[in-house]
Amino acid sequence: MVRIFVLLVVASAPTWAHAGVWQKCDLSLRVLDKKQNQLHAKVLAVKAQKDVECPAVGDDIAFTPNSKDWQSELPRKRWPRVGQKWAVRYQYLDGYCKHDGNDGPCRIKVYPKIN
Repeated sequence: MVRIFVLLVVASAPTWAHAGVWQKCDLSLRVLDKKQNQLHAKVLAVKAQKDVECPAVGDDIAFTPNSKDWQSELPRKRWPRVGQKWAVRYQYLDGYCKHDGNDGPCRIKVYPKIN
């Protein structure tokens, strides 16, 4: 039994070496517009740890909001109104993505709603 456990740990070790860490920025936004299935917003405030790449205060960003668990897109009926303040967590993970023959470095981004 112990031998099986050790084999499983050793077999999964290379996966650990390639796993990235989600970087997180908490953003306070003012919604400017909704178009092309995206929210367009101005960044009002940013809270993040040092060395995390975040949008800057004053930047305009466009994104599709995600559910709190960031596993799905937030339904449009739950999007904020134009002019409303809103809080999201911008999370990104840098890695190596495989696309249809165009493999290479990429950044996975999600924007889950906070609260």
